[in-house]
Amino acid sequence: MTFGRQLLLVAGKELLHLRRDPYTLVLTVALPLVQFLLFGYALDTRVHDVPTAIQNLDGERFSRTLVDQFRNSAVFRLTHRADSEEELLGMLRRGDVRVAVQIPPHYSANAFYHRPVSVRVWIDGSDAALAGQAVFAAQSIGLEQAVSMTVGGTPAARLPLQLQPEVLFNPAGRSANYFVPALVANLVEMTTLLLVALSLVKERERGTLDQLRITNIRLGALISGKLVAGAAMGLGTGCVLTILMRLVFGIAIGGDFWLYCLALLAFLPPALGLGLFVTAAARNQAQALQLTYLLLLPCIMLSGFVFPREAMPAAVAAFSMLIPTTWSLDIMRGIVLRGAGWADLAPSFGMLALLGVVYLSAGALHLRRRFL
Repeated sequence: MTFGRQLLLVAGKELLHLRRDPYTLVLTVALPLVQFLLFGYALDTRVHDVPTAIQNLDGERFSRTLVDQFRNSAVFRLTHRADSEEELLGMLRRGDVRVAVQIPPHYSANAFYHRPVSVRVWIDGSDAALAGQAVFAAQSIGLEQAVSMTVGGTPAARLPLQLQPEVLFNPAGRSANYFVPALVANLVEMTTLLLVALSLVKERERGTLDQLRITNIRLGALISGKLVAGAAMGLGTGCVLTILMRLVFGIAIGGDFWLYCLALLAFLPPALGLGLFVTAAARNQAQALQLTYLLLLPCIMLSGFVFPREAMPAAVAAFSMLIPTTWSLDIMRGIVLRGAGWADLAPSFGMLALLGVVYLSAGALHLRRRFL
């Protein structure tokens, strides 16, 4: 038999096995198509609809025109109004908005009499790419306001308007400051998920889970022990990555250190719950790796790790709220970059805790139904 004939026979046998195994067929064919359509629809590198807060201390004609220019801009989306500068900066620190604009008192009077006037704009510089485009858009609005001002329907002299954005939290625009803390959170969760899934699936392949029926070791004790070991390894990974973040990349923790440690612990329960789901669904370690890869892509693409969630369609942004990494990244960037405290990040911690309870409970129930 020739080599070509042997090759065709082996290839035909593998394709036949694949056709008779619909589970693997779905993993290898259908899921890439779903991911292609989902990510192709959701991902957009253009910066638009950036959450913006405005404090208008003037309230007259020219200030309202400036507010309308921000509102009508494709880049900014007015979501909050503030009564004080402290409130504006608090919104930035919590991550409620990415841009804060303060229009000073007597803005319209100064504009009418062509006196110098300054508008303060603070921009969250955590994401250097987003901050750069927001700075350019804000300066364009300021220039447009300065040259198109009218008084009584007659073009006025050019207004000496100063609209100089100030970039906070990452003024140097280092991409590492934005990506490395998020990478720590992502790797802690993915490492924990993968360790738990592969460990339990390996026990299933060996038949250990079936042998438990005739031993004194309960299934719950085995699963709990695997979860504790996976959590310990994930926490250890987080500690090592934190040290590397400081020594290699020179990124210091801007907020409270103990809150950072609490964050590392909070990342673990949702990852453990997803690990139980993978264990219940996978028949072998190869399928466990495929399912982990399936979960990894949304965690990277839809959580805000690379692309801002503000640029995603509303339906995809809503779906991303079910991804634990979405809240992990918000917590990590808040603590490391913005120096946010517990009061600022309590909603994100609460969502992460809720997802942890839901995924752990549902994963344990699903696994129990499969093996008992």
